Amino acid sequence: MGKMQESLLKRIVNKAIYIAAIGGPLSTLPQSYAIWCTGDTSGVSLVTWILFTCSSSIWLVYGLVHKDKPVIVSGILWVVLYLIVIVGILVHL
Repeated sequence: MGKMQESLLKRIVNKAIYIAAIGGPLSTLPQSYAIWCTGDTSGVSLVTWILFTCSSSIWLVYGLVHKDKPVIVSGILWVVLYLIVIVGILVHL
């Protein structure tokens, strides 16, 4: 692969990672909607969402320590959106 192709590939991957960093956390929105708008928490595991939050918090700290912007953006979004789900579960128990 030539330098020009590597440069193009790197730019594409750099843009794709931001799409994944934002798009991935947005996948929690249907769960948040279901909990907050319907009050239905059946089949939702509080322990699982807490573990997701802990895991994402570690990734967020990693991103901050290494100054890795996509990991920081993703980590912040994951933690915030997971906390929205957790609070919704607790409110609607």
